[in-house]
Amino acid sequence: RAVGDGLRENQRLQWLSLASNSIGSTGCAALAEGVEQNSSLTHLYVSGNNVSDAGCAAMADAVRANSSLKSLDVSLNEIGDKGCEALARSLQANTALEDLDMCLNAITSDGCSVLCRAAESCGSLRRLVLRSNGIESAGFVSV
Repeated sequence: RAVGDGLRENQRLQWLSLASNSIGSTGCAALAEGVEQNSSLTHLYVSGNNVSDAGCAAMADAVRANSSLKSLDVSLNEIGDKGCEALARSLQANTALEDLDMCLNAITSDGCSVLCRAAESCGSLRRLVLRSNGIESAGFVSV
């Protein structure tokens, strides 16, 4: 919660890496509250934190509201297709995010398809990383 509170107050910080801290979905949700209200953060790394679909959904809400975040790394977590669906909805409303790294999660072909469709409508997204997930050939067709 402290980092989320800090992000609400600090409007100068541009890069934040909290990789490999085991914050879990509860910590990610608290962090997302700060991200949602921050106007300076451009790069956020939350890889390797045991974040599940619930934490990803909270971060997706923050991504939807945030207009400064350009890069989000949620790799090496426990995010599945439900998290992908939440992020896909956010991408349709977000005009700033350019880089989304979701490698080494629990994403299947369904999650891949949802994200790829959303990426088409998101004019800003330039890089989507889905390596080392459970994506089979049906998911790659959507790419």
